[in-house]
Amino acid sequence: MRILPVLALSAAALFLAGCSDVLSTEPLAMEDDTLFDAALVGTWFDQDDTVIKVTSAQPPVYEILVIGTNEGDKHHLRGRLVQFGEQRILDVTDADAGLYSIQGHVWIYLQKKGKGIQIQYLDSKWFQEKVRQSGLPFFLADKHPVVTAPTAKLREFVGKYGVQPEARGGALELVPLGKKQP
Repeated sequence: MRILPVLALSAAALFLAGCSDVLSTEPLAMEDDTLFDAALVGTWFDQDDTVIKVTSAQPPVYEILVIGTNEGDKHHLRGRLVQFGEQRILDVTDADAGLYSIQGHVWIYLQKKGKGIQIQYLDSKWFQEKVRQSGLPFFLADKHPVVTAPTAKLREFVGKYGVQPEARGGALELVPLGKKQP
């Protein structure tokens, strides 16, 4: 079995799920620098009628259940939080990857706003262009870059470009439905 078609298929599946326009095959978060913020644990709601339930049976790993209330779609995700300067980025991957799947990682910028959280994917057109110009290895899936660089190179790239406001896509506000105490 060839690895590139499997990667392309996995990447296409994540794009179709509406996650992000930039993926990586390697994690951004490393076990020894992953943060845990108990304030993220709870049930959240967005303006698109999506419910997001965040739990953490084994901190610092977050288990994330995303439920589209209109369509009833459910996505089981797993996330690790890392910090670059003053900015927090959640490295999210599919928790239900199968035997022949390669997990793709998407990066989500988090910022506390009032009683809620603002999230933005690191996937803007500007950021996609920086991926293409960076020299990082990548391939295109559905015209979007899937970065195949090792974690150390990803961290260097995100530390340089991912912290820039231009890197972020549209903002989504999450409002707590009920907070679970840690």
